[in-house]
Amino acid sequence: MNTNRYPKNHLSLPARKFARAAMFALCAGALSVNICLAQKTKRNVADKAAAAANSRSAVPDEIMLQLVRAEDERRWNAELAALFSDKRAAVRERAALAAGRIGDEHAVSSLSILLANDKSTAVRAMAAFALGETESASATELLLTALRRGDEQAEVRARVIEALGKVAGALPEKEEERRRVVGEAILNALSLESQPGMKRQREVVLKGLTAALRVHPANAGAVVAQFLTDTDARIRADAGNTLTRLKAT
Repeated sequence: MNTNRYPKNHLSLPARKFARAAMFALCAGALSVNICLAQKTKRNVADKAAAAANSRSAVPDEIMLQLVRAEDERRWNAELAALFSDKRAAVRERAALAAGRIGDEHAVSSLSILLANDKSTAVRAMAAFALGETESASATELLLTALRRGDEQAEVRARVIEALGKVAGALPEKEEERRRVVGEAILNALSLESQPGMKRQREVVLKGLTAALRVHPANAGAVVAQFLTDTDARIRADAGNTLTRLKAT
């Protein structure tokens, strides 16, 4: 009769504990590997999706070449204007930038349509920027209308107020009344941003301060001074610089 309590191949208690620990470590390691693989797969899928999106939104090489050549030659024509109707927002945005770099006053009408009607915020913002680059007095009313639009995005409003500063700053002395109207609009926009309880649009303030410096509207100092105690260090610095330069001229 076998009096041994356990079969000969049965592990002792310490050995069994070691085996369980080893098995647990092995399982944990396998789980960790699976998690890492899953995360890597997820990242790869996200990267491919982002790459596909970038590919769809990128400006085709042939169009980019067309735009760059037009910029180099400072040539605005119907072919460039036609790109404002392209179904790709990236193309419309890049075409608007080209129009601004060319600086031809004949582009104002097409740019104003983009600013007023395009569904893309980025395109509208670029159209506003481009209008400022033309420095055309004919863009004044279009930009003032855009600035008064209450539901416009901050990115667009910032570019609009920047453009108004450029246009008004380039006006001849005989256009003093137009310059005054633009100056008042810039100060009104800044005053609105300084109101207590308002959700301040940082870029509108920064570009508005620069526009005020370009236009030098009457009583600008009092409006600019409201931003000297702003919680944003950049706004305080720009307000101080603007106020100093206004007083120096």
